[in-house]
Amino acid sequence: MTRNIVGILTILAISLVIGLPNTYAQNAVTATVPFAFTVGGSDMAAGTYSISPVSDTVIAIRDRNTGKSVMSLTRREWAGSDGTPKLVFHKYGNKYFLSQVSRGFGSAPMQLPTSKQERELARELQIARTGEKLETETIVATK
Repeated sequence: MTRNIVGILTILAISLVIGLPNTYAQNAVTATVPFAFTVGGSDMAAGTYSISPVSDTVIAIRDRNTGKSVMSLTRREWAGSDGTPKLVFHKYGNKYFLSQVSRGFGSAPMQLPTSKQERELARELQIARTGEKLETETIVATK
């Protein structure tokens, strides 16, 4: 019974990825990230990435050189968009975490959830450096 449920969920997930609606595929952005970064629990190397929505709450991040991809849940942030396609990263020391994806005019920025690894690192650095603000790094993307 459990195998059947897992199998059905796997087929459903694969069909969602393969059958990306054209409207979502047309909203993809591309960005060259000059540093390694983390999305959820996945480490991604520096490189050129294609970021496309899979649904209203899920995005796919794919390394255009290696083909490695990862999916992440998102939530819409209706305020604060300047219309520029971009990726925003939180920076802790020499570690970067993808925090937000903005696809440009007509779409709200998509906020990614904070991973357990990022929360732990932030807590460690907070103890070491009280009062220091969170650093961010912004990479401009293209449509």
